[in-house]
Amino acid sequence: MGQPQVKLAQQYVRTCAQRLELGHWLLTVEDGGASEDYADVARIGTTAAHIKLYQQFWAASSDLKRLTVAHELMHLHTWTLAELVPDSHAASRSEVEERLVDTLADIIAPYLPSWRGRSWRR
Repeated sequence: MGQPQVKLAQQYVRTCAQRLELGHWLLTVEDGGASEDYADVARIGTTAAHIKLYQQFWAASSDLKRLTVAHELMHLHTWTLAELVPDSHAASRSEVEERLVDTLADIIAPYLPSWRGRSWRR
């Protein structure tokens, strides 16, 4: 995806992050290219993260884009909880965290701005 779309996505992610009480996080966004996933997020330090948006994301509907962003941002809230689970339960922790993040994103996404309307642009 071109740089203007990535910049637009960065702006959208920042807007959603602020609404989800994540405005203090340093978030970067990049085009991740081809993948079966829509996106992923990697934590960098205590309050910084990098989000990759894959080809599936760019082709998705406005509603699915919003849900995907909500999902990735929910990880920022759940990482602290996930760290409380011992490493010996890492596989279970990952599965439980994904289910929790999916549920939270389903609940929260409808309250975030629509990608389509772009009323969130500055």
